[in-house]
Amino acid sequence: MPPIDPTTSGMVEKWAARSADSPAIIDTSGMIISYRDLSEIISSWKQALTHQGISNGSRVAVVLPNGSDIAATFLGITSVATCVPLNPSYSRDEFFFYLQDTGCAELLVGDNYPIAAEEAAQDLGIPCYKLRPIKEILFGASPIYGEMHTHNPMITPVEPDSHPEDSALILHTSGTTGKPKRVPLRQDRICRNAATIAGFLHLTPADRCLNLMPLFHVHGLVGCLLATLHSGGAIITTPGFQSDKIAGWLHDFEPTWLSAVPAIHHSLLRVLGNYEEFVHHLRFIRSCSAPLPPSLLQKMEERFKVPVIEAYGMTEASHQIASNPLPPAPHKPGSVGIPTGYTIRIQDRHGQECGPDMRGEVWIFGKNLFSGYEDNPAVNAEEFHKGFFRTGDEGYIDPDGYLFLTGRLKELINKGGEKVAPREIEEVFLRCTGVDQAVAFGIPHRELGEDIGLIIVPSPGYELALTNLKQHALQHLAPWKVPSKIQIMDEVPKGPTGKVRRRELAALLSDLDRHHEPQYHNRGGETPSILEEQIQKIWEKALQHSPIGLDEDFFSIGGYSLTAMAITTELERAFAVELAPTILFSAPTIRELTAVIAGERLGGSLPTLVPFQEKGDLTPLFLVPPGHGNAFFYQDFAALLESDQPFYSFSRYQMPKSTSSIEGIAARNVDEIIRIKPEGPFLVGGYCFGAVVALEMAHQLQDRGLEVRGLMIIDPDQLPNGPGWRWDPQRQNWKEFPLWLMRGGPRRWLWFASRFITRIICPTHLSEEQRNHLEVILSNVQMLRNYHARQYTGHALVFHHGTVDGSLVTQWGMVLGKYTESVVIVGAKHHEVLDKGGEQVAEHVRFLSNSTN
Repeated sequence: MPPIDPTTSGMVEKWAARSADSPAIIDTSGMIISYRDLSEIISSWKQALTHQGISNGSRVAVVLPNGSDIAATFLGITSVATCVPLNPSYSRDEFFFYLQDTGCAELLVGDNYPIAAEEAAQDLGIPCYKLRPIKEILFGASPIYGEMHTHNPMITPVEPDSHPEDSALILHTSGTTGKPKRVPLRQDRICRNAATIAGFLHLTPADRCLNLMPLFHVHGLVGCLLATLHSGGAIITTPGFQSDKIAGWLHDFEPTWLSAVPAIHHSLLRVLGNYEEFVHHLRFIRSCSAPLPPSLLQKMEERFKVPVIEAYGMTEASHQIASNPLPPAPHKPGSVGIPTGYTIRIQDRHGQECGPDMRGEVWIFGKNLFSGYEDNPAVNAEEFHKGFFRTGDEGYIDPDGYLFLTGRLKELINKGGEKVAPREIEEVFLRCTGVDQAVAFGIPHRELGEDIGLIIVPSPGYELALTNLKQHALQHLAPWKVPSKIQIMDEVPKGPTGKVRRRELAALLSDLDRHHEPQYHNRGGETPSILEEQIQKIWEKALQHSPIGLDEDFFSIGGYSLTAMAITTELERAFAVELAPTILFSAPTIRELTAVIAGERLGGSLPTLVPFQEKGDLTPLFLVPPGHGNAFFYQDFAALLESDQPFYSFSRYQMPKSTSSIEGIAARNVDEIIRIKPEGPFLVGGYCFGAVVALEMAHQLQDRGLEVRGLMIIDPDQLPNGPGWRWDPQRQNWKEFPLWLMRGGPRRWLWFASRFITRIICPTHLSEEQRNHLEVILSNVQMLRNYHARQYTGHALVFHHGTVDGSLVTQWGMVLGKYTESVVIVGAKHHEVLDKGGEQVAEHVRFLSNSTN
């Protein structure tokens, strides 16, 4: 095993010196970061943070989605200071608590940062800075926007400020009191644990890890990222498990191992079970952070034909405590393996050490163990005994030295590897009007291990609705913390001593379910509609459960976050609608979900409007997304608008062939606008292809006698036909013939090119998603070619990118007439107008919305 590197930056520097060009991080976008690149990125971080006054001992919070950016940011911060990675799905209350509790000097966020994090930091007076994408840092830019210096590789690198005994990482672990406890992890201890994992798994520079774990969790940071970098291998950074892409990642990036929680392994097996054959290069699969059912281990090994290794870890231990070894040594189903860098004892309730096969509490001791919870002496005195840490887990060691876990002595809920304190859940519900008592507890789940159950007792005179309770929870908790089963009762069952026995409540809830009528039912016994049947089939495939009734609750039949994501993705693809990630909390049955998708107000047709802000007295704004995008293209832009600015966009949907034209799309959008706003005035606009649709919408609104206060054309393309010109392919010379074909040519050529490209040339190289994307582009080209733009007489604004061709400005000027103002967003390239000039566009929206002319 290579010598242990005492700091995170040290292990990168070692491999940058040994094999600088070897890949360290591989992004699923195709970007490869070598160890030399990664070393220079870390040096840029040192300069940027030092320039801001960040030094040894400072704590820097970061909120980023999973991927290469968070991996590099973690390494950059820990080279100078202490990193506090936070879950992007936290609510504002949770961000406030964690930022305040850790005493962070600053908060760093990405482009699509959660507004809740910025608001919490602002409330606490903590500066918040936006981070540049890693691609820009690779070209010498500072990681933090606003920093003017750039990294110069010719300058002698700054010596690392972090030392082995410094805290590299602050994570939180829940406690039975409900208040999460701070766990500081030292540089040398997380690096030594990573080295232990790498050595135990025989990792080499030839290995590639497919990371599916969040990089705000010790499993992802130490068990995947640092273990890989210690070995000199490469980590493949993903945005997280995605059912429609996992097979492609396994094939295209050739990972040799992956590590995840059992819930992800369940989903992996479910997705790949649909493939008769699939190619992978894995030599083993690791599972940690939650119990792995032996039946799942067996199915995984049968499907992948590689060993599946279960390990045991916890935040306080810098991650891994024990692990099953690789063959030829035995790995035992149901066991978490043999100690790795730790001494493990089984102690009975009297503090005496147990013999083989005798159950008791698991105590651990080792060099990688944390020194204690920060600012919590009372808990430390209770949890530590003669240097050993009491894990709260129950188990036994067999005669071969393998550890088996049988349960937990503590009351924490272990939901798919995420630890949740019951008190934390209860306090949120107790703040809800009409709730007198709330008791949270763990309930068995076949894939997650445990899920969250809750019993609610209403205040006298109150009637509570489950939908309202879940909506309240979503405002204050991350979605995965929202209980899947909520039972409203007159009182909470208690034991003989008057105390609540949480471990018995799960059995009680199960008994209540059995005594109620069967869950499979359709109210009135009616036959499901065609749409309900389609949704029903999607549910049954994702949940592997059949039959499912129209009124069965998603969570009551085993649904959870990963299956919810898979169902939502499939529904969006099947019905071409935009659905909120939390849709199954508000519409947890097939009947309710059908009503959302079908839109009862439209008599079963698909609603296309997506509201970002419905309330406000200003002129409502309606923006059409680009041809290949959807309503959420404007999600970041929406945050720049006034709080009382009504703003809507349009979802992507399948147009009937009879209306597959710009006029048809515009007519449908106009109908949607009038449905919610029967009278003007309106602000209408669009981006790229959507700008042409917006132009036609403005015409149709005016044709109906409605006022359009302003038309906003953003980053438009060329118009083939307009007032005074018409694109005639007969006039093209032979040199321009290929261009003519690319732009569409006769309809028969378009039809032939579309099918030839997507069916013959690249049938094995394009995914279904890529094929659909190409079909959309070709369809848009045909619609543009068939559209003849009329001259517009109202007030209009055109926002061009900084490298716009003069002829394009002239062309749109002719279409929009004398009441047109052109704005060039300096520094923006094509498709960057809102990224670079969003605030300018928002300022014009404010002016037009307040205008009375």
